[in-house]
Amino acid sequence: MFNKKTCKIALIIPTFNESKNIKKVLNNLNNKYKIIIINDGSNDDTNFQALRNKNTVLLNHKYNLGYDSALLTGFKYAYKEKYDFAITFDADNQFYIKDLKKILNIIELSDYDIIIGERKKFQRLGESISGYFFNLLFDIKDPFCGLKAYRLKNVSKKKFLEFYKKKFYGLQFLKAYIKINNYKCIKIKTKPRIGDPKLKNSIFVNIKMIYATLFFLITTLK
Repeated sequence: MFNKKTCKIALIIPTFNESKNIKKVLNNLNNKYKIIIINDGSNDDTNFQALRNKNTVLLNHKYNLGYDSALLTGFKYAYKEKYDFAITFDADNQFYIKDLKKILNIIELSDYDIIIGERKKFQRLGESISGYFFNLLFDIKDPFCGLKAYRLKNVSKKKFLEFYKKKFYGLQFLKAYIKINNYKCIKIKTKPRIGDPKLKNSIFVNIKMIYATLFFLITTLK
């Protein structure tokens, strides 16, 4: 549980050329949350959209380094600024604010170390295969979901970033929590995406997701 007046919670939003969508996301958030936007080498007006929100910290990558590197930059900043919780939130406007509020309510009323969103449908075969094994072993159906809340205060930065060099679409950041076994999954709804997804539904992406799952399971269960 936390004290609303003293607990520091930030939304980490990685973005790459999502100017139109990030504008909608920020409008929906309506200056009510502390936001860390990582502009991952965009060449549109993402920076302008980000700076329109008074509660936003903008961190820029000179070049496009990828989703995992953007998350890493956001988490490092959250640790540096001593945030108690970091909530990852996608820039493509597929998440609903009501699900974010649901997570905040769970944080307020419970002591879970991580809360994981659970989408109804997956876009990729790799996500379905990963979900099958994670559900079987950990009761987690959607490990790749981009909407997660991490309690940073109880996990050292070193342990949290132990596998930071692995680029597994955010899956590696679960490693610090899975053995603690203090997590909760919640069902969420998603909106149709406008524009092509940045993470394609290619053979390479699906193989990488399966490889990430195998690495996670082998190193966790050994």
